[in-house]
Amino acid sequence: MTPLRARLERLFPALTPFGPIQPLARGWQSAVYESQSGWIIRVGLDAHAQTGYARQWQALKHLSSHLTLPIPIPAAFKHTAPGFEHGVIIHPKLPGTPVPWGMGPKPWFEDALKGFLRQLRAIDTAQALQYGLQPHTITASRLSKLRQNLHTTLRHHLSNVQWASIERWWGSILVDGRLQSFRPTVIHGDLWTGNLLMEASYPRLCGVIDFGEVAVGDPAIDLAIQRYIDGDFAQRLLHDAQNERPWDIHLKHRTDHHWDLRELWGLETALERADMEEALQSIDKLRAWGLISRL
Repeated sequence: MTPLRARLERLFPALTPFGPIQPLARGWQSAVYESQSGWIIRVGLDAHAQTGYARQWQALKHLSSHLTLPIPIPAAFKHTAPGFEHGVIIHPKLPGTPVPWGMGPKPWFEDALKGFLRQLRAIDTAQALQYGLQPHTITASRLSKLRQNLHTTLRHHLSNVQWASIERWWGSILVDGRLQSFRPTVIHGDLWTGNLLMEASYPRLCGVIDFGEVAVGDPAIDLAIQRYIDGDFAQRLLHDAQNERPWDIHLKHRTDHHWDLRELWGLETALERADMEEALQSIDKLRAWGLISRL
């Protein structure tokens, strides 16, 4: 028996036997494993993951009652324990496989994702806060900190023209109050293809996973991420949200800015973890199809 399996079986006897445990993925915040008995085990690697696990433990069972697509409902959670200093959370494995990168938008996929986003936006935010979700707003002071944290690296790696352009962009966004002016909804926070499950034989969207960033925040965040799939696809999802929220006249503006910011957040995280390979990849993305490519 591996040390991980032994620790889990001591900590969660009601879920035993786990059987052999295989690693699935390792990111900045979590190491993910699958047991032969059908459990997905997420082991926290930092305090941010730990906080996310606690939020999911409180909220996901309640949120699932508002959603048609299956989501992972945790069966067990420990905030901290020997061998799990940053927490561990366990849920049953959902059927399906992650939507492949580059699949392109399909009608069945678009309809299902539109429906999921509509259902998220329809959840009463007062209820969601009672479920344990936290409000999420990107303040001007947080943007100023992001700019400061990236200053040295971007100045070193960008041309003079690129640097001047991004400095003008910072000057604009830091005084643009529209990014903080929205009617909040429940958001997934990381709704990219790797967190969407599909049944290939049908085909259909059959689940949504990894709610580590779930919050009460700006619906533009979930819309911006869809540009990774396809620009026209993301535009159609934006139009659907605009039709549902005609009073939200700055939704597109905020979506554009959240798309611009996404790789900058990633670059900040890479620098915090001294992962220069990932940091350089983020800068390459900014040049190729991110913020810098459009300035």
